[in-house]
Amino acid sequence: KKAVDVGRGGIREMRKRFWFEKFHWFISSEGLLVVGGRDARQNEMLVKRYLRKQDLFLHASIHGAPTVVIRQRAADSSPP
Repeated sequence: KKAVDVGRGGIREMRKRFWFEKFHWFISSEGLLVVGGRDARQNEMLVKRYLRKQDLFLHASIHGAPTVVIRQRAADSSPP
């Protein structure tokens, strides 16, 4: 079944959501995707499911701090 959006312009098919849209996210000024967890469950999901070998992982040692993953473009690219 396809999702539809009913608005002023009529009925149109909705676009498929990207995997990172369920997290806090933004595109950095260098063009890298930065993704952060909203809660402990999402922090765990980011690390176990989406963290790749070439990505940067950030986390503060403060209770409740989000996990942040900076997605690198390619395996051979160096951090900015």
